[in-house]
Amino acid sequence: MTDNSNNLDDKQLNQQLASITWEIEPERDLWPDISSRIRFDDRRTKRWGPKNWAPIAVAASLTLAVVSLLFSSYTVINTQRIASTQQNLMKYQQAQLNLIEEQHQMVRVQFVQLLEREKNSLNPDFIAEIQQVMSDVDSAAEQIKEAMKTQPSNPDYSSMLVQTYQHELKLLNRVKTRKGLSI
Repeated sequence: MTDNSNNLDDKQLNQQLASITWEIEPERDLWPDISSRIRFDDRRTKRWGPKNWAPIAVAASLTLAVVSLLFSSYTVINTQRIASTQQNLMKYQQAQLNLIEEQHQMVRVQFVQLLEREKNSLNPDFIAEIQQVMSDVDSAAEQIKEAMKTQPSNPDYSSMLVQTYQHELKLLNRVKTRKGLSI
């Protein structure tokens, strides 16, 4: 009996389901409203969508690339100018040092000749002391020149060399003046 009652209930249920109207007709035609919304959405999508941003993105990328290229070329040119200026400055400093060394050597040769000429009238200890000072100055000058080779852009070494030569010349001039030597 239960099988029969289940079948009846199933039949009634199927009949009730079949009698339900599944589609409801709208009170008015909805298509024009839907259509206008779709067109409005299309306009917003077109105006703000990825296709409309593409020209702006390309222009921005191109601008960034050009600015980067200009900046890097400016940096390269500026670096080359600085290197050229440093080279010219080093050449100038080297020329100045060569001139100073030549002048120093001329004064040194004259002083050594003077010492040789007056050797008999001067104290041998005094002559030995002067020769030791000149040897110390030569040694100091060589050390400074070696430092200049390892660090050519350091201006302190060239001024140290000039000061060393100047101190020696002052000392030699004092000796010449005190001993009454004439060149």
